[in-house]
Amino acid sequence: MPDMDGIEAAARISQERPIPVTLVSGYHDADYIRRAQESHVLAYLIKPVQDADLATAIAIAVGRFEEFQTLRREAADLRQALADRKVIEQAKGVLMRRTGLDEQGAFGRMRKLAMDQNLKLVDIAHMILTAEQAFTPPAPM
Repeated sequence: MPDMDGIEAAARISQERPIPVTLVSGYHDADYIRRAQESHVLAYLIKPVQDADLATAIAIAVGRFEEFQTLRREAADLRQALADRKVIEQAKGVLMRRTGLDEQGAFGRMRKLAMDQNLKLVDIAHMILTAEQAFTPPAPM
């Protein structure tokens, strides 16, 4: 490849669409291997390569890639759940302050609204927070 090496190509491809990368190279110097470790390379083979070695490396790279993708999705789901929980807690606080309900009562009211409106609890929470902003006078400048 005249414009880039395999490591740079793997990084560019992975930016567009994450894929498992097995790099087959004639280079085995420490700097090149370090760059491969820091990039999106999941397996690294030195030429010449036997078919069985390549097949094994690809299988392992694909397996690891699937594990990483699962972990990424789980981490994203956990981040979203935490963000949703924060919004729900804030909305619950608004209801408690505005209505005098205790924590359980405020949560129950939000849950009932969500069920009655066929919406997610977090959507109801966003609505409550938006309404709170609408009814709160702006701070003086």
